[in-house]
Amino acid sequence: MENDTSGVAPEIDGVAATSSADANALVALAERYRLLVELSPDAIVVHENGRVVYVNPAGVRYSRVASATDLIGRPITDFVHPDSIPGMVERILALTAEGDASEPSEAVMLRGDGEPIESEVVSVRTVWDGRPAFQVIMRDITAQKAADAALRFQAALVDHVSDAVIAVTTDGIVETWNSSAERIYGRTSEAAVGSRIENCVGAAVDPKAIVALGGTVDAVHHRRNGDTVDVRVSVASTGSGFVVMCADETAGRRADQRFHSVVSTLHEGVIVVGPDETIELANPAAIRLLGLADGAVPGASIHDVAFHTTSSERRDGVVDPVLLALRTGRSCDGTVVRLRRSDSDLWLSVSCRALDPGEPHSSVVVSFADVTTQHTIAERHRYDATHDPLTGLANRAGIIAYLDDPTRCADDARIVVNFIDLDNFKAINDSRGHLVGDEVLCIVGQRLRSAVRNNDLVGRLGGDEFVVISRSDPGDPSIRAQADRLRTILGQSITIDGEDLHVDASVGITTATTEDERSSLDLLRDADTALYSAKSAGRAQHAMFSVELRDDLHRRRRFDNDFRDNDFRDDDGDARAAR
Repeated sequence: MENDTSGVAPEIDGVAATSSADANALVALAERYRLLVELSPDAIVVHENGRVVYVNPAGVRYSRVASATDLIGRPITDFVHPDSIPGMVERILALTAEGDASEPSEAVMLRGDGEPIESEVVSVRTVWDGRPAFQVIMRDITAQKAADAALRFQAALVDHVSDAVIAVTTDGIVETWNSSAERIYGRTSEAAVGSRIENCVGAAVDPKAIVALGGTVDAVHHRRNGDTVDVRVSVASTGSGFVVMCADETAGRRADQRFHSVVSTLHEGVIVVGPDETIELANPAAIRLLGLADGAVPGASIHDVAFHTTSSERRDGVVDPVLLALRTGRSCDGTVVRLRRSDSDLWLSVSCRALDPGEPHSSVVVSFADVTTQHTIAERHRYDATHDPLTGLANRAGIIAYLDDPTRCADDARIVVNFIDLDNFKAINDSRGHLVGDEVLCIVGQRLRSAVRNNDLVGRLGGDEFVVISRSDPGDPSIRAQADRLRTILGQSITIDGEDLHVDASVGITTATTEDERSSLDLLRDADTALYSAKSAGRAQHAMFSVELRDDLHRRRRFDNDFRDNDFRDDDGDARAAR
């Protein structure tokens, strides 16, 4: 871009030449002024009657146009943001005399393409070709304002962070002391700046040594009143010294100490298991209950201690709660598990929680209490509810529960119910007394138990009635043979106090498959029906249940009922019975 500046100096300066020497001096001055304007890094424009008449090269670059001709002749307001026009007008109106200049002020100008640009502007009243005009000097302050904003943000951040931020020289002299430092240490910025840092924080601080150690250390400082402050000190080196950040961790550390004190005094065991399935932390109760050796924690594998006694995730048919929590994040409350120890087994009530819920690889906190006594009592109650107190065999409730179990027989098998009644037991009970009778019942139970397989059930329904329930393959011909074997064993003499006693047994048998829809009570009733048939045949017999047998029994009972209903008295009151 070429700007014609011939004859500019006199008009710009407004000075009239009075002699040839003066004219030459003014021309030289104008040339120097032109060079100053042309080479100025600030954008300079001159506008007359509201239109641009001159633009220096910096102004062309400032406006991002190809040349000055893209700007000259256009209204000056084309290059001023509408919000800044009132300020521009106010500044111009205040310039009443030639040479008057406004104070630097901020305005939003517009580039040639309309892009706004934050600028610092100075307006000067001048002349152009002998007419009043205004020279505008503009400087792009976008970067400066961004830097100022960043500095203000950083200053605000430093002043509002919760940590003490202290800038010190290489000699340890405090240069800055933010508001958090005032709060943490109880010393004002005025009192701290210029003092040595160790005098301000109440403890020795060697920034260079802390940087050499990795930049972070835990320390104990002191407030102005002497109170201790637990801090984490972080140090970064700068060109002229160090920035020291002190995070007040007093409350957190004291909370940790209190938590550890509480956990350490609990009777319940507490452990933390890491994602690698090793124990990270254990309180004294946990070490005692789990039988851990001194120094085993941290690092002991959870597989080697309480909650995982096999190589699978199952223990005694129960999914391991700790592994389940580790691998799925699922919590558990009050799961009772068995702890096998070399000296004795314990039963524990276990609860698990992820320390960081939602995290894919969170450690798990496990708490557990010794419930061995409660478990033993509960097991005893469950045993007593399903077992005969005299013989130790399953009682009626245990027998019915066994028959009601849907898994009582496999798909290709059937169960065999032997209903056994002792013959001649009443005579022994009446002649020898109940104590001898009870001893006979116990011996009968022992013989039945020894005569069957481990997975067969032997129970006592009551009195001298027993039940043996076994499994058998379809078409097994040994069902009757088993009944005969049981009768033979029970028919052997029983010696009590040197006296041989003899009892026989009658057996009623029924069988059922998985498709059988009869209930447990139906099965016992049908076996009892077969037993009735065996006794009717002369005792010491066995009989198989059949539908025909049941129908025959029903006919007999109806006949007996009808017979009793036909008893009557004649007119003279003599009793007669129909035979």
